[in-house]
Amino acid sequence: MSSDKNKQKKHRHFWSGFGVFVVVLALVAFAGVQLERHIIANKAASIVAKAAPVTKAGKLADVKLAPSTPNEIADRLNSGKETLISASNGLIDDATANVNGSTVTYDVSSSKLSPLLVSTAMTTNGDQVQQMADKLLTSMKDAGTSNPKVVINVTDTNGNVIKSLTYTN
Repeated sequence: MSSDKNKQKKHRHFWSGFGVFVVVLALVAFAGVQLERHIIANKAASIVAKAAPVTKAGKLADVKLAPSTPNEIADRLNSGKETLISASNGLIDDATANVNGSTVTYDVSSSKLSPLLVSTAMTTNGDQVQQMADKLLTSMKDAGTSNPKVVINVTDTNGNVIKSLTYTN
């Protein structure tokens, strides 16, 4: 009988310890995601400041772009592509912006990104991509562009689209 009570205590102790471990692991994962979001937001602000006509810089939320036409935005994105590629630490192989009317299409090519990795990145950082796209749309609208549109295509090295994101104002 006392042996059964000891077994129950051991099982209860094990599950309590396991529960604490899971909670600590979840907190560490949450902290890691938040740290990654902070780092990405700071890098994004830095990249945007280098790759777009900025009137106010700082944190991504504080970045204010000067009014720019779609062609001006595409030119700045193309001239700043080396900054993006080097800041990606090897994840991005090439980036090219093109204009078709009031639409800026930004093709980002990678040999290392998979659909799962892109989807995971969009789950954790999609709001920051949305924020940057909104800034580009506002910049184009402020320059007098009607119905501005930003399309971001993430492709593999063969040109196959992994993920396509479309933003309109």
